[in-house]
Amino acid sequence: MPYVIGVLVVVAVVVLYVVSYTANEKTKAPEGCALPADFKGCGSCSTNSSCSLNKKIEDINIKEINVK
Repeated sequence: MPYVIGVLVVVAVVVLYVVSYTANEKTKAPEGCALPADFKGCGSCSTNSSCSLNKKIEDINIKEINVK
């Protein structure tokens, strides 16, 4: 019986995650939250060379991000 309760708890958490994720994807961003055209990142990359985000920004073309 404890295994059944454990499995039900795990299933409930997964279902809650999927529902929350889906609801979040359908929610539109408020007006004024779009990234500016000259957005380059958080700004700490110039002072922190060990930042892993710095390497990812080089690979991502920020202009291709489509904020809806």
